[in-house]
Amino acid sequence: MIKYLLVGLNFFCLTIVSSQNLQKINSLEEAESFIKLNPKAEITTLVTTNDSLDYYKNRLLEKDMIDKNRIVKTESIVAMRVSYIYLDGSKLTINDINKKREQIVKLYKKGKSFQDLVTIYNMDGNINKGDLGWFNEGVMHKTFEDAIKNHKKDDLFEVDIPENKWYYVILKTYNDLPKSIFYILSVTD
Repeated sequence: MIKYLLVGLNFFCLTIVSSQNLQKINSLEEAESFIKLNPKAEITTLVTTNDSLDYYKNRLLEKDMIDKNRIVKTESIVAMRVSYIYLDGSKLTINDINKKREQIVKLYKKGKSFQDLVTIYNMDGNINKGDLGWFNEGVMHKTFEDAIKNHKKDDLFEVDIPENKWYYVILKTYNDLPKSIFYILSVTD
């Protein structure tokens, strides 16, 4: 009986020490050091739009969460969404690519839908009619992302990544969406 009481007391003390130490951690590096000493600790990430930022910050400060979770880093990112037509430079010459691009732009300006143009011209297996869906910065090739960031919704533009023989006509379908990533240190029971 005393043995179980001591084990329970030891667990209780470790939990208190862990939660007290948790509140002193203020960086990702400190969190990683904490994890090495506390096998029940881990870092998780939560990606949220900026309009939900306060909700999650406040939620993590509530009584049932504060002793077990600590935001150790917040990072701002941007989510983007475009549709694209890919032209394969390993199968077409640069002259052929430029001719196709001219045709695409001309037809689009005359009212042909981008989805229809994707069906006709796209050279990869995208089954979503060229729509990439939402993606966070840092996921795609840097040249591709930088070009997208430099345009606004409804812009039609070209992106070349010649070292990979990737050539694109891109339609920016939404404005960029500011987001935040929370790095959360958590201690489980």
